[in-house]
Amino acid sequence: MNHKATLTEDEIIKKIELLKKQRDGLIIGSYRSILADLYNNIKSVKDTIGSECFLSMLQKKYSSNNEHQKNVVLDCCLDLEQLGYIQIEDNERILIKKDLDF
Repeated sequence: MNHKATLTEDEIIKKIELLKKQRDGLIIGSYRSILADLYNNIKSVKDTIGSECFLSMLQKKYSSNNEHQKNVVLDCCLDLEQLGYIQIEDNERILIKKDLDF
């Protein structure tokens, strides 16, 4: 479902380094906390027995039917996908590919 241009390996490394610096308080910003919260919500749904997480579920939870907020959720999910933490299938089901390390 990747709608963004593919990041190079160097761009991925730099973006993850930025997120780790935000985690450690070396850089001020909320980008890391937004991505981590979204990832943790995906994981929470997935950890519930028999549950699958879909993009539309997250958009409903975070957006209150606001189109701009739905797009922000989509962009953040696409960022997590580009960084290799999740995979969004064509049916919008979200799979976790690796544990969060930032």
